[in-house]
Amino acid sequence: MKKFAILLPAFLLWISGFAYTWNQIGTVQMNASKICFGITFTEWVICSDDGFYLYNISTHETAFYTYGLPVTGAAYLDAERILVTMGDGSYSDGIWTFDLQTHQFTVVEWVIKPNFLYRDDLTGAYWVGSDWGGLYKSQDGLNWEEDINFLAKPIGIMSGYGQHLVVTAIANLSNIYWSDDSGETWNASELFTYISDMSFSPNGLIYGVFPDNSNSSGLWKSEDFGNTWQIVFYSDNMSSIGFDCFGNPFVGWNENLGIARYDTAAPPPGFTWLNEGLPNLNINKIQINPTMSAPALFVCTDAGVFYNSDYWLGIEEKEQNEISISPNPTTGFINVKSKSPMSSLKLFTISGIEILEMNIHENQQQLDVSVLEAGIYLLEIEIEGRFYVKKLVVE
Repeated sequence: MKKFAILLPAFLLWISGFAYTWNQIGTVQMNASKICFGITFTEWVICSDDGFYLYNISTHETAFYTYGLPVTGAAYLDAERILVTMGDGSYSDGIWTFDLQTHQFTVVEWVIKPNFLYRDDLTGAYWVGSDWGGLYKSQDGLNWEEDINFLAKPIGIMSGYGQHLVVTAIANLSNIYWSDDSGETWNASELFTYISDMSFSPNGLIYGVFPDNSNSSGLWKSEDFGNTWQIVFYSDNMSSIGFDCFGNPFVGWNENLGIARYDTAAPPPGFTWLNEGLPNLNINKIQINPTMSAPALFVCTDAGVFYNSDYWLGIEEKEQNEISISPNPTTGFINVKSKSPMSSLKLFTISGIEILEMNIHENQQQLDVSVLEAGIYLLEIEIEGRFYVKKLVVE
């Protein structure tokens, strides 16, 4: 089945040489599998193979909590508690609450080896899939029911887009199921494809990773919300797929191969590698913070979570060279010019905080940045529906 395979070691020799800035979340090294945003107003959860880390985005402090089990997901429950799924095939596996004040764990539902905890933002429902079999749903996080469509079927991962849900399950000749009514009814995919990680793009396309080393390993996609799938490219040892806030796909590998942006319109292989400056190249998960509009990637690795806010610098250099900022560095006003009319301008701190936004329809715009503190900023420029990011230095 594999007609064209991407030989990654050879392509790893072709790297732009751009020094990207990868910043660590917290100060603790960990084998991070997923970062759960929006746990509280000020805290995120980092899932690990021996517990979870509660990261405070205000103080940047990281606290570790464990019940002696791997944590596979976390979600907000109420002002005092969060939900946590954890397990390794033991009798303590299940869905638990964690009290943010007392730091006590309380079991809600026994589920052997839960693979994920997914919260549907559209309906408010929680979903949990078991590696030993079963898909569980709760509307309040405390009372759970097993979906009769997946009794005894091992469940791997779930992703959603509006009312569309897609879940992987190893059963019969199909292991992908899709729903267009928020999980009320389910349909089997027309193509048997094993998917270990998947993610919806902002425009509703879903991409999935066929992992390991086989004739089908690589990146797959579905244009009809999970019903039919087609290969994008073949590649061994892929581990993750994610999108940035502009809808650009990023793919990750294990075996110390790293992360790259994949450009569907570029000649094969279409990769821009982002490995430079990343301390660990075993990629477990690629994510964005859904509440953040700035271009920032979050990557879970075997050595912790790292984020990058300047990955667009050095990408699409030809197009970016058609945009100029002068003077740069500056202490006062700057002039932004482009060959094509600009639609919008946004200014961010290097950590992703938006400080300015304006809609324009001109080839040139003047900005007063004299009130800003000295430092590095990111200017996001929209031109004909495409986004470009330039670095601005204020002295």
